[in-house]
Amino acid sequence: MSWATFQTNMSRYMSNPDRISSTDEVARKLAREYTRAIRTGGDTVSLASVKPVEGLIMRLKAEAMVQLFSAAFRVGASSAGAFDLVEQLGLGVTAFWSGAVLNEFPIPVLPAPGSTANIVVVANTVVNPGTWKSVIPLTPSTSPDVFIQSFISAARLHLQTVSGTIITTSLYPPVGTPAPGVLPWQGYIVPA
Repeated sequence: MSWATFQTNMSRYMSNPDRISSTDEVARKLAREYTRAIRTGGDTVSLASVKPVEGLIMRLKAEAMVQLFSAAFRVGASSAGAFDLVEQLGLGVTAFWSGAVLNEFPIPVLPAPGSTANIVVVANTVVNPGTWKSVIPLTPSTSPDVFIQSFISAARLHLQTVSGTIITTSLYPPVGTPAPGVLPWQGYIVPA
C-alpha cells in the first residue's frame, strides 16, 4: 500500500456518507488505513517496517490512535469556531509512534559505528514520535479529497521527524569480535 492507495481507499469510503454510521467508524477506518500505509514503509537506515498491529503493544497503540481520532472528530463536530481537524488528528498519530517497535529485519547494511558488519538486529525502537503539523488549511468542501490530501501532507512531513535506534550485534576489528552496536535513524518512508 502507498499514500496513493490510502487516498483511494479513504476517498471511496468517505464519498458515500450514507453508509457511515458514526464518526467513531470514520476514526477506525482512518486509523486502519494509516496503519496499512505505514506497514509498507520503513526507517531510513534498515528499511524495517513497524511491527504488525497484532502484537499487544502495537494493538494498544492502534486503539489509542482510534480513540484520539474519535475525540478529534467529536470536538470538531461540536466546535462553533475555527477548528483544525488535521492538527488534532496528529495527537493520535504521535501516540501511535510513541515507543513504536519496528521489525528486526532487514539487517542494516550500514555497519554500526566502529564495526565492520552487523550480524543481527536485537531491537529497532522509535525514541522520538516526531512532530505533527497541519500544513494545508482545510476549507469547507463537499469532496473528501481536500481533507485526505491535507492529512497525507501532514503525515509525510511528520514521518521525516520520527526517529529511533537500532540495537545490533556487530562485528568489530581486529578479529571480528561480536559486540553490541547502536545505529540511530531519522525519518520513515512510505511509498508515494
